[in-house]
Amino acid sequence: MNLQWDPDSDAHRLTLSVQDPEQLSTVRAMVGEWAKEVGIPSARRDDVLIGVTEATVDVLQHTHQPAIVSCMETPAAFVCEIAGTDSSASDGAEPNVAADLGIAGIGLVLMDQSADRFDFLPSHHGARLRLEFDREPNDEP
Repeated sequence: MNLQWDPDSDAHRLTLSVQDPEQLSTVRAMVGEWAKEVGIPSARRDDVLIGVTEATVDVLQHTHQPAIVSCMETPAAFVCEIAGTDSSASDGAEPNVAADLGIAGIGLVLMDQSADRFDFLPSHHGARLRLEFDREPNDEP
């Protein structure tokens, strides 16, 4: 798993490259810690983790590529984007993301219900899933 952080960026960003589902516990731990550090309350962090986990699994399963998980804080929201790598990294299977994700299960519904805003952006490389979680005052001590 690769980790990148650019402290000079206007929007601090955490980027993970996920090769297989066995890395999901690490993704959840890192994204959860990042969400906590930027002030997302614990009850909202559960929503973040549900959405990010579902999106990551869907990209891994339906694009046959590693998933790139990128999270950043903005003044208004905690934003996570999950996408497949480019098609040259594929194992040769042709992704049928629009069909697969549309009928494969409840993943899209969970992503939509966990996030304040959710976008599914299909492309010839697979899909980019964007989840936005509004910032709320952190009332934890």
